[in-house]
Amino acid sequence: MLSKYQQFLLNNAAQISSIEGAIRALTYVLPGRFSDAEIASEGIYTVLSFLSLYHDRILAKAAHAGLLVKNGKEVLVSQETPFNRYQLTFWNSSKTYRCIALILCSSQFTEKLVEMLVKKKWGEKRKWQIVSWIEIIKAACRLVLLKTTRDRMVLGSMYPERIVDPATLDSSSAKTSGNINGFVKPTSWKGKRSGNVFESVETIMSKSERQSGGISGIISFKASPPEAVIPGHRLVRPLKLLGLTGELLYILRPVAYGKTSLLVENAGA
Repeated sequence: MLSKYQQFLLNNAAQISSIEGAIRALTYVLPGRFSDAEIASEGIYTVLSFLSLYHDRILAKAAHAGLLVKNGKEVLVSQETPFNRYQLTFWNSSKTYRCIALILCSSQFTEKLVEMLVKKKWGEKRKWQIVSWIEIIKAACRLVLLKTTRDRMVLGSMYPERIVDPATLDSSSAKTSGNINGFVKPTSWKGKRSGNVFESVETIMSKSERQSGGISGIISFKASPPEAVIPGHRLVRPLKLLGLTGELLYILRPVAYGKTSLLVENAGA
């Protein structure tokens, strides 16, 4: 089932942004239309957040596998941003980081919907109790991430950003040959000794024909900036004592706000 959806997604990759935008616009139109429209709107927005995250993952895997095409015949070559390199370094190397990051993302996506549902069913006082517990869970997740990354700042977004703009892809972008779960491009080869994947000579020559600078233009294009060479975990430096103190205060701040609001609500009851 998922494989069929993935293939459908890749065959209609150019329309992903339009579909997501239309659904997101629906969340702005629904409130006030009927009873509980606000909850329905927030529910749609929550599902869309998870769906967009899944779409990003599928598009990224397809781009790495060389399965996306733009301008009719040109294979889209994905280039990871420094932010994605940093995130993927820990996502791929630490199961704890990946699990906690998913829990934190899920909490961020669903917190508003849970708050609205609790308020409707049990009232304002219970809402602030749930909000406090959600903030405690999020703070605990951030503390674990801070420890897992060896005292590096916890970034605002815990999942890799979208590196492929669906609007630039062709209507039927996915190449018929190739496997989305593979990472070796059909126009590349893998070194037996090093295990590194390199572009074939034919691919380099075809690119040089499209470049005004020829081979020299390809070489200049391939020259890596410093942030693309250093290991991913070194893109964010470990915090010193003062910075670590500020990070801890920032992590615990929402918990203090939630507890204060709960005390105020109890005092007014």
